[in-house]
Amino acid sequence: MKKGLSFFTILFVLSVSAGVFASDGLLVKSWSITGGGYARTMVPDDHGFELVVGCRTDTGAVDIAFVIDTTGSMYDDIADVRDNLYDFTDELDAAGYDYQLGMCTFGDGVNSSHGGWGFTSNPVTFHSWIAALSSGGGADWEETSLDAIADAIRNFPWRAGALHIVIMITDAPYCVTNYSPNPGGCCCETNTDETDSGVYSLVLSTGTVLFIVSPYSSGSPSIPAYCYNWYHDTAHDSGGNWYVLGTSFSIIFSDIADMISEFQIINIEIENVSGVTLYPVNAQLLPRSCVTITYGSNPQVWPSAPPGGIMDFSWRVDVSCSGSEDCFQVVVWSGSYADTIMGCMHLGEDCECYGPVATVSEPIPCGVISACDYQSLGYQLTDDDSPINASTISLEVDGHTYIYPENMTFSASGLTGTVTYTPAVALTHGQVVHFNIWTAEDGNGCPLQNHPECSFTIDLLPPDMSDFSIPCGSIITDSFLTISVDLQDYPAGIDIDNLYFVINGDNYPLRSGFVTYVGDEHIGTVTFSRRLEDMGIEPEDTILVCLHRQDLVSPEFCGPNEADSCCEYYV
Repeated sequence: MKKGLSFFTILFVLSVSAGVFASDGLLVKSWSITGGGYARTMVPDDHGFELVVGCRTDTGAVDIAFVIDTTGSMYDDIADVRDNLYDFTDELDAAGYDYQLGMCTFGDGVNSSHGGWGFTSNPVTFHSWIAALSSGGGADWEETSLDAIADAIRNFPWRAGALHIVIMITDAPYCVTNYSPNPGGCCCETNTDETDSGVYSLVLSTGTVLFIVSPYSSGSPSIPAYCYNWYHDTAHDSGGNWYVLGTSFSIIFSDIADMISEFQIINIEIENVSGVTLYPVNAQLLPRSCVTITYGSNPQVWPSAPPGGIMDFSWRVDVSCSGSEDCFQVVVWSGSYADTIMGCMHLGEDCECYGPVATVSEPIPCGVISACDYQSLGYQLTDDDSPINASTISLEVDGHTYIYPENMTFSASGLTGTVTYTPAVALTHGQVVHFNIWTAEDGNGCPLQNHPECSFTIDLLPPDMSDFSIPCGSIITDSFLTISVDLQDYPAGIDIDNLYFVINGDNYPLRSGFVTYVGDEHIGTVTFSRRLEDMGIEPEDTILVCLHRQDLVSPEFCGPNEADSCCEYYV
């Protein structure tokens, strides 16, 4: 199945603390999506840098260098390349590739580049380079094919975000410094600068995909087994292919075009904006089970990055299935700077793995005071493309992690779900409960985008009061009844507006004009004063004085905590 040449680049800021974007560390210079001639670049927003991931599963950028043996025996093969080149570029055009073509030639140590070690995106221009080729020379059997491969890798201006392909065509074995079948050195006109092991390492370390067309080790023409093995094995180890010389280039080019479409690359470009040189900068791809890294060390290390320095990291991957297991994370760090972002291959052009967004559903607002000794807490989880996977939810409550379904219930409607936690043990007065949602994923396996923290405080007691200023049971000898009570309440505070005295069944709130309060919502003194005669109280009467008090806990949270205290007096 063709999966497409895909490029993924990631935009994020590496920050000192998780979730806080810093402008003085590392940032991905651009998050660009390259494919089918289309590129998109994101820019900073007001809060740092937006975390954005994009994917293309069609075609992308590819740079192709032809490395052609132009010795005399290659005349017919060069003609076959020339005759089939337009079909090859037509196929690339039809597939929508953003391609560039380059060419260098070799023989007995003669390496030359058509286009001055440059690429062209114009197939007509490239065809003119091929048409101008002539064959000749080749005084001995071995040719400098390895030198030509190495020079192409080192000298062409390969694009960082493109797939790098070398197509080498020869009918001869290679000559190397560490192998000399001819006495006095190999290649009669010059000596090579390369070793087979060195070029092999160069191909693999640069991520170059090598396609080689050469003879087999038997038959006619043929090349030595050591040479065939290197051609064959290096091409396959790089992710390319080997073809026996004589195969029609219409078949070879069509096959190469098909193989190009199967490559997928994850690439990030990072800029050092810390203002200091960083030693080193690391990047690691963390794939799930369906994503296999086929090229690229992991983690990758950039030894040092000066201020403003740009670093490029890339991995070639193969994807064997679709769903939550085709997701990946990229972690980048240097010293105290670190950050992580996630993407999924199956999510299409916008492949950033946008997981659920959490908002506190209860108690609201954060910091509320509750009189419920089994106060529940919860989050609403919303996703834009997949239902919430409840089994992935975990909460941290007062430092303890609870994994669903422990002490939790979950309800869902479409792409929205609500998780509710209820304590198994009653909460205590004055307890401050801190909580956070730690993990949650949607059905694609995309992780929670945010981790909102919240807290609430438990208040189970009404305002505390002192004794009445006149001891209970006292005889009132004055013409006024004046009585005071000291109050205090923490943490909710005193509901001052709902303080009132009850004198022999008559209510006296603050607005009555006979009750005053001095203090604030946490501590103060409430006083009642009125002439006895005005209240219809006569000598030898009994006076029942009560004070109603309550705190500021909302009825929504089992409040208020309230109490009535009474004293009896005699006249």
